[in-house]
Amino acid sequence: MGYLMGSGLLAVIVGIIILIADYVFIEFSAKVDKFILDLDTLLKPAKLLIGSLLVVLAVWFGYIAVKYQELWYFHILWPLALIFGALYLFHPDWLEALSKVANSVVFPTKERLRGFFKIIGILFLLAGIYILVMAYIFTFNNI
Repeated sequence: MGYLMGSGLLAVIVGIIILIADYVFIEFSAKVDKFILDLDTLLKPAKLLIGSLLVVLAVWFGYIAVKYQELWYFHILWPLALIFGALYLFHPDWLEALSKVANSVVFPTKERLRGFFKIIGILFLLAGIYILVMAYIFTFNNI
């Protein structure tokens, strides 16, 4: 029963820490929410090569899809590879537009994290108390 007591105490302590010190997690998310790399600058010199490779892969995947009908997933792969290869070859700026869309904030984390941390902290507290009560009941009912 010691492991139950330990896990219950740990859950209660984590719940209290999350409820009291949620600013630590907010600061951590601000540090993690940084711009790491620019995909456009990394792939700009190789767009023609990547597009050609994707078109060649699409032809090969199409050949495999026709020859081996039981490999159903190749019927999905070859059109995807062909579309992305054609985009790289004939419209090379699509990645830049996609990158601008992806860099925009889709989910405002800083505003919603406080509410989520309160809910998670309360859930940890409730789970810890439940585990401690069950450990107490099991310990003293088996004597």
